[in-house]
Amino acid sequence: MMSEHSIELKQFLDALPIGVAVVDAQENVFYINQKARQLLGKDIVAEVVTDNELEIYPVYVAGTHRRYPSENQPSIRALRGESTHVDDMEIHQPDKIIPIEVWASPIFDQAQQISHAVIVLQDITERKHLEVGRQRHTAQLSELNKQLEHYSQTLEQKVIERTEELEKKTAEAVRANRAKSYFIAAASHDLRQPMQALSLFIEALDYQITEPQARHLVTKAKQSVDMMSSLFDSLLDISRLEAGAVQPEPKNFALQTLFNYLLHEFLPQANSLNLNFQVDSCTAYVYSDPLLLERILRNLLANAFKFTTHGQVHLGYTVRDKQLDIFVKDTGIGIPAELQQTVFHEFYQIKHTSSQAKGLGLGLSIVQRLSELLDHPLRLSSSEGHGSQFTLTLPLGYWHETTVETPPLTEMSATARVLVIDDDDLVRKALSNLMKHWGYEVMTASSGAEALSQLDTSGYVPDIIVSDYHLQTEQTGLDVIHAVQVQLNKVIPSVLITGDTTSESFEQLQACGYKWLRKPVKPAYLRKIMSYYLRR
Repeated sequence: MMSEHSIELKQFLDALPIGVAVVDAQENVFYINQKARQLLGKDIVAEVVTDNELEIYPVYVAGTHRRYPSENQPSIRALRGESTHVDDMEIHQPDKIIPIEVWASPIFDQAQQISHAVIVLQDITERKHLEVGRQRHTAQLSELNKQLEHYSQTLEQKVIERTEELEKKTAEAVRANRAKSYFIAAASHDLRQPMQALSLFIEALDYQITEPQARHLVTKAKQSVDMMSSLFDSLLDISRLEAGAVQPEPKNFALQTLFNYLLHEFLPQANSLNLNFQVDSCTAYVYSDPLLLERILRNLLANAFKFTTHGQVHLGYTVRDKQLDIFVKDTGIGIPAELQQTVFHEFYQIKHTSSQAKGLGLGLSIVQRLSELLDHPLRLSSSEGHGSQFTLTLPLGYWHETTVETPPLTEMSATARVLVIDDDDLVRKALSNLMKHWGYEVMTASSGAEALSQLDTSGYVPDIIVSDYHLQTEQTGLDVIHAVQVQLNKVIPSVLITGDTTSESFEQLQACGYKWLRKPVKPAYLRKIMSYYLRR
């Protein structure tokens, strides 16, 4: 009998818009999801056994009626130890021909022997149709395609490295699910790097494409990256919670700082949906874990925008006695009384026709778990058709009257010099390309030493520095910024970008005096932040 987690995993895989299949070392089908069955045109099940794989997979060489050679089949190559990616295959169904793109990789057992191969299939019919009209962009996009392919290989290599590390650390682990969750949580920082690069490359591509059909594809790609980022964060949160890797570290901090950050993050989405986004001004200090509280409010706001088609979303607060209530209120579809407990279950989603309402159904489950971990009571008030309000109660911290400066959400013309420091080649190149499209003059460096050397020999004096926080050397981005300012004898506005979610890094960044952003950073928000600091 399948465990609850196995059932949830199967439901998740069946909901994917791409085909996923697994074959064992004897070339027998071990698992196949719903999308793969649809693409292949056969109701394949795990019990199917055959000596001829081509009888199961009716695939042909693209543009011909020749069966795809067995020895070149991605699944066969994966079972030989190769990681494979092809897009020259077609599935011939009785009424149509479906071009497909296929990825295949080997899976190794503890003895480092190949036990299975995993195959991912994607219908690329629309892409093939557009290729004729997009030929004039081939030269322009070829470099980007190479970079994205390198990103894919880099991501795959990092997953393999992390898997090997996990196998060593969890050799004696009893619960496989706990071990898997630990791996995903530990891999958070490394996986955010290529995610950030992909987002930046797609934004740069948006500036180069003018053909309406191609721009439509770029828009869809942006939406897919945003959704992938959201799903990625949700899966990481669940895995870290299940692994017991989340330990609250409460402190006193100004609530307005967090409100400002969320305002800038969600205001573009509110504008695109023609919704009013109201955020209260607040002079209160609260006592909580700022990173975990931010994650709770981000999930509540994402949920509110998902299910609100008109009206407003309100992030506000009220003070009573020694406590403070933070609320997220919307004018959306509301939640029926009989579902107000169910919505907090993992993988549960309210049915809604909006294209915004897609996801894994993990957001409110994460909210409830984190609120319990922080001992911040959570209340839901809602009725069907009349919106919802989620209220979180937390203790007041040290109360001060303070003025929090909020960067304006307007952009200025880009005429400044920028120094970009990042040890990841893909991210560095993506940032450089994007900032040049914005009109900036850009110098890049992979380390503090390289940056100081280039500045010394070129006479280049940057107007602003954008640096990754974690560099491969022992230096952090803070160290490099300080060294640059000392060498140039000049105070330079600086922005730090980090994929680290630890409380230690959070404290260092809070105390550094520079603006800092978490990966993956939306390019539009980065541009506004740079414009603001260059204007000062």
